[in-house]
Amino acid sequence: QDVELSQLLSALGSGDRETRVAAEAALAGSRHMSGFAPRLALAATGAGGDPVPVRQMALTVLRQLIRDNWANLSMEDSAVVRKALLDALAEECSALRGLWHACAVHVCEASQGSWPNLQERLRAGLAQGNAHEASCCVECMLTLLEEGGKDVAASLGPLQAPLLRLASSD
Repeated sequence: QDVELSQLLSALGSGDRETRVAAEAALAGSRHMSGFAPRLALAATGAGGDPVPVRQMALTVLRQLIRDNWANLSMEDSAVVRKALLDALAEECSALRGLWHACAVHVCEASQGSWPNLQERLRAGLAQGNAHEASCCVECMLTLLEEGGKDVAASLGPLQAPLLRLASSD
């Protein structure tokens, strides 16, 4: 478990203004450090046993980092974050799942809609996933359509056929 990061994320949600301001200052210094985005992604997965509010804060910070600084991440950091996003498409906790999907939107936008592994994962979830996985893929596609730009929406075009098959399978 990344105790330092867990404490920082908990402090960001603190009701105590002084604690929160100190955490925000520490966060500002960490945002641009190599390896920070993967640490956030790992914390968000819950692998370290962090509670849902800490995982939500990790995803909120990760979303901002992706939106504001994706182009400056190293290839290694962006690969780790992309893998975590793909692995979390069917997150069990709906409060977290929406944040994972929102992070995916920002990665798609930063890539001008081109993220073939996401399209492949969504296609597989729609065509071969269980009911939960298929439902989560539909939720992700809705988030991509609602929050993404034209390039992101256009990237979903090839998924129409599996989506229609899923809709007609009832």
